[in-house]
Amino acid sequence: MDRTDRKRLVALALLAALVAPALAQARPGDLDRSFGDGGKVRTGFCGGYASPYSVVTDSRGRIVVGGQNTWSDGLCVDRFRANGTRDPSFGSGGEVKTVLGAAGGVRAVAIDSHGRIVAAGFGRQSGGHRDFALARYEPNGALDPSFGTGGTVTTDLGSAEVATSVAIDTGGRIVVLGDDGVTLARYRANGSLDPSFGTGGIVTTDFGPRGGANSVAIDSRDRIVAAGFGQRHHRYGFALARYARSGRLDAAFSRDGKVITSFKGPTSATSVAIDSRGRIVAAGSAWEVARYRRNGRLDHSFSGNGKVSPGWGSYSSSAAIDPEDRIVEAGAHGSLVLGRFVGYRRR
Repeated sequence: MDRTDRKRLVALALLAALVAPALAQARPGDLDRSFGDGGKVRTGFCGGYASPYSVVTDSRGRIVVGGQNTWSDGLCVDRFRANGTRDPSFGSGGEVKTVLGAAGGVRAVAIDSHGRIVAAGFGRQSGGHRDFALARYEPNGALDPSFGTGGTVTTDLGSAEVATSVAIDTGGRIVVLGDDGVTLARYRANGSLDPSFGTGGIVTTDFGPRGGANSVAIDSRDRIVAAGFGQRHHRYGFALARYARSGRLDAAFSRDGKVITSFKGPTSATSVAIDSRGRIVAAGSAWEVARYRRNGRLDHSFSGNGKVSPGWGSYSSSAAIDPEDRIVEAGAHGSLVLGRFVGYRRR
């Protein structure tokens, strides 16, 4: 072995010594340092001081955020590339805004199998209250004229309605969750209500006194999971319900279709997602996370008891699982805050 070969071996050994600790530090639950600035992105949103309410990732790892400006009206959707920079191929500089009368805003976004973005929230007031509002965008940010009227749909359910979450099943049907207790509406791909679901496309569920739901997801069998809050032992915790395709509660899930999970303090499930193995992941208002098996029981292979409470103290609005099972969470602290985590180990 000559001097050059020895130098190469030494260089490789030094490189391995430097890389190994860095890899060892990337533990499940750590921020992903390859995203934005040390795992986070801080940027303006919706033309000024605004609130992001929902985040999803597409098949290319791009991140879509929906919300509203605090001081103006309109459905706001922004898209970021996988590294955290704005995507200039979407709308105007990575952002689109759709005005649907007074007091409009986005509370949830989803992406269908064609890459179209569905934004759900509330739109024009009719009879003095808000209506469900949906908009569907082409991958470039333009409104889709084949959906509803010019790309938008509003639904009056007769009370104060805000669509807080949206999910899309394998048939392209759109499921929307409302904030009036636990109210689900399912729409066909063209934007009309689906009469085969519940009563005229609508289902309501009781989560107990003052209980409600915040987020909805759909598994590979088109079963619908709604997550929010309910009382257990006089304390608010995560509340989940699962429905069959018809809209009936699924008795195979925690025997009666519903489950409530307590944490040390009162909390609410603000977001729910389903991972690549069909397990249900719910994220809470103070960054709590719980994982459930398909039968509705907590998955004790996750953090020992199925629950994690990091205690970060900041507010989490939404969470999603990307194609690599990394968890992306969005919240607000005067501006948009995104965090991406390496991902909890699969066991």
